[in-house]
Amino acid sequence: MGDAYGAMQFLNAITEFVKGASAPSIPPIWQREQYLNARSPPRITCTHNEFIQITHNKQDDIMDSDKLIRTSIFFSLKDIQGLRSQVLSENFHRCPRFDLITACLWKCRTIALNPADPDEMVRVSIIINARGKQGMPDIPTGYYGNAFTYPAAVSKAGILCTSPLSYAVNLVQNAKAQMSDEYIK
Repeated sequence: MGDAYGAMQFLNAITEFVKGASAPSIPPIWQREQYLNARSPPRITCTHNEFIQITHNKQDDIMDSDKLIRTSIFFSLKDIQGLRSQVLSENFHRCPRFDLITACLWKCRTIALNPADPDEMVRVSIIINARGKQGMPDIPTGYYGNAFTYPAAVSKAGILCTSPLSYAVNLVQNAKAQMSDEYIK
C-alpha cells in the first residue's frame, strides 16, 4: 500500500527498468517499521479526532438519501479573495488557500445538511503528507509506502454554522498544526 508520492517513485523505477537499467537510480526502502512504527508498548499522548465515533441522528442521515447531488465546485480568484477578506478581517496573518477552501466547504456542507441537533458533532478530515516536513518522521527517498495521515477538525454543528468563517479556518489550521512525529506514533 502506498501513497501518490510512493507510487510515483515506483513507476519511475519501472520506467528505468523498461529503458534498460539494471537497477533503479533510487533504491527502494522497505523498512516501514524503522520510520513509521508505533511505540511499544502503545501509549496515547494526543487527541485523535479522526477516530472519535460521532453518532448521527438517524432522521438526519443524509447518506441514505436519494437527494445527494455530486458536483464539482470551482473557486475563481475573485471567490477566494472574497473568502480571504472575511478571514483577514478577523486578524489572520496567514491563510493558505487549502485551509480557506476546506473550511468554507465544511461550513457550507454542514449548513446545507441542517442538522436537527445544534450540539451534533461534525468533522472534516485533512490529508497531510509527512514527507519532508519538519517535526515529522524522516522518510527517506525510496520509501514507496504510505507517509500521510489525516487529522480531523471537529465542532458542534450549531457553532460551526453560526460562527464566522475564521472559526472554521482556525479549526482546520489547528488540526494541521498538531501533526508531528509524536502524533503519528
